[in-house]
Amino acid sequence: MGQLSEPKIEFLFDLTIYNLNARLNIMLNTQTIKSLTDLRLNPMAISQLAKDEGPVYIFNRNRPISVILDIEEFDDLMDRFQDALDAVEIKELKKTAKPSDFIPHDRLFSELGIK
Repeated sequence: MGQLSEPKIEFLFDLTIYNLNARLNIMLNTQTIKSLTDLRLNPMAISQLAKDEGPVYIFNRNRPISVILDIEEFDDLMDRFQDALDAVEIKELKKTAKPSDFIPHDRLFSELGIK
């Protein structure tokens, strides 16, 4: 990934804040806040909790240090992040694109051997 421009960062920040605000009530509860000791004592229980309840926040000395996610939720999050980056990049490219920069879909399909 290349360097993020300021508009990209602002867009992603707004998107993140929107998503966080929408999910805060679901994510933060006493069941999903665990200590580093809890993680050390029973990592599989923490993993299962993340799968069942969503993100698990790990605290050390009353300070958040990490978040445990179920792998499916992590993959979904990464897919959404990549989609957001792609959307911003497409929007920026459209601003400077010329008609000659585009390939008609029939020519593209023909070159790729798609009918």
